[in-house]
Amino acid sequence: MRSVGIICEYNPLHLGHARQISVLREAGYGAVVCLMSGNAVQRGGFACTDSRSNFLFAESSRKDGGTLYRKLKEKGVLVRHFDAPRIANRLRITIGTPEQMQALVETLDKILEE
Repeated sequence: MRSVGIICEYNPLHLGHARQISVLREAGYGAVVCLMSGNAVQRGGFACTDSRSNFLFAESSRKDGGTLYRKLKEKGVLVRHFDAPRIANRLRITIGTPEQMQALVETLDKILEE
C-alpha cells in the first residue's frame, strides 16, 4: 500500500479539505496522513508532533489526553496514553489501515461533540 503525508497549516479533517484527500486516494495512495501545525490546537483541532515513525503524538485543546483515551477505549478504539507530565495531554496513535484511521477520526468527532 502506498502512503503519503501532508504537512498542513490548516485542519485537514475539515470537510472543505476532503477534495485534497480524495485526489490523493484516486492517485493510488491507500493511506493519507495529515499533520497540522500547533496553531490548530487553539482552533479546537488536533496538533501532532513531528514524527518519522509509525505513530503520532496528538493533542487537543477540547479534551485532555486521559479523557480521550478512556472514551476511545470504551468505544473499542485503542490508542496509548501516558501520565508522564510532559505528555499527559497527548495520545500516542499508531498509524493503521485506512479503515482503522477513519474509525478513529469518526469516533473522535463523536467524543468531541459530547
